[in-house]
Amino acid sequence: MTSEAGPERPYEIAVHPDREFFELVWRGQVGLETIRAAYAEVAAHPDWKPHFNRLVVYTADAEIGDVEFADLNSIKAALASWQADHAPGQHLFGANVVETDFFDALGAVWETLSKDNETLTVRIFKARDAAVDWLDAVRGSA
Repeated sequence: MTSEAGPERPYEIAVHPDREFFELVWRGQVGLETIRAAYAEVAAHPDWKPHFNRLVVYTADAEIGDVEFADLNSIKAALASWQADHAPGQHLFGANVVETDFFDALGAVWETLSKDNETLTVRIFKARDAAVDWLDAVRGSA
């Protein structure tokens, strides 16, 4: 990984220029502010490019706390704003890997919320390898 997670930074980031995606691995508390911080770090990464797709892994160590529908909509709005600011005009693909039943259920809700998004296609996976295979398959197809 390019960066390591810790108590103040519950995520790791890696940019894979050869495969045109960035990877965000959650290992702690996931919330709106940590999501904003993580995506700001991605945009500042010297190897990241606006057309790169995203791979987000929610490990068994990731925690989200009590989530309400309004929280998901706030996260969706923040990510849409980030994409508009940092990857305008791009149609991106987001592969989300879930390692627990809770995140699997939350992922299904997230996938449904994202269906109407014209600039991001989201899929949920149980395994990182399957998610990477999908990102490789869709690379450059938008």
